[in-house]
Amino acid sequence: MELQACLRAFEYIEENARRLGFNHAIIYTDSKYVHDNWRFAPSWRKNGWANRYGRPVENKDLWKEFLSLRSRAPVRTDIEWNQGKSSAVLKLVDKLAKQAAKSPIKDTDFGYRPGAVSRHRTEERGAATLFPANKQELTIRVYAHYMAGKEDCKVSFSVFSEEQNKFVRKHRAYVRGKDSAEIHRHHCYRVRFNDNPQYPIFEIIEALGSRPTLGKPTGGDKPDGPISERDANRSGH
Repeated sequence: MELQACLRAFEYIEENARRLGFNHAIIYTDSKYVHDNWRFAPSWRKNGWANRYGRPVENKDLWKEFLSLRSRAPVRTDIEWNQGKSSAVLKLVDKLAKQAAKSPIKDTDFGYRPGAVSRHRTEERGAATLFPANKQELTIRVYAHYMAGKEDCKVSFSVFSEEQNKFVRKHRAYVRGKDSAEIHRHHCYRVRFNDNPQYPIFEIIEALGSRPTLGKPTGGDKPDGPISERDANRSGH
């Protein structure tokens, strides 16, 4: 939605710049996502909509629209970041946005995909972070996934902690090829990661089902329970 707001601002500039007689426009946003990424969009397009690490770019359709609208802007247009609600204008924007959110929906969102809301089942708050891949082998539980690009499936998951005997820490990573078809929400998997923290990819070692037996190893050469992230890092997997 932050990027959508920027697109609507470009449309307004295209339609009204000449009529209003201005030759320079500034779009103010409190979105770090928009401000920190808009200059990269041309290089993403040249790179087949992948970033410099090869990771698929999210919201590709909106960034394509962004480049199209930006090229049609009749005046120079810059994008600047402001702290949210730090001025009278931004406070008004916040107020109008909240009013609009409570208003009846007039347009159909054709990009909306109905379905159950995915739950991560951990006490951790905040968004999932990119997994720091370093050849770890561990157990994860998937709570969301969707296709990102032609070959990649983006997966959100929690990691099993042997010390706490539960799933903790929300992360996201990617699977490719045949493993993409094997990923299901609310299922657990033993996986092995690559060594690229900027583009973490894992392969499935074993599917554990929706309710695997969790617990600490009981002895022997191989553990009976999942391998924790700490032990996986320590053992050099």
